[in-house]
Amino acid sequence: MSIEQLRAADMLLFGRVTYEGMAAYWKTVQGEVANYMNTLPKAVFARTLEAVDWQNTTLLRGDVTIPVASESK
Repeated sequence: MSIEQLRAADMLLFGRVTYEGMAAYWKTVQGEVANYMNTLPKAVFARTLEAVDWQNTTLLRGDVTIPVASESK
């Protein structure tokens, strides 16, 4: 992912598997892209994940169409 793509995003949305891989990587690296990834708001849609530990990440459960639809209005 390039810094230009990140700057165009207001939030990143993940499922559990993608979140776990992304968080494991980005929490451990340094640099401009890593700093942006770590500070950008993120949401994880998951039924089995108990908690999130990546900076600025919110765990969402239930019907995923409701939170996304309300954010896009």
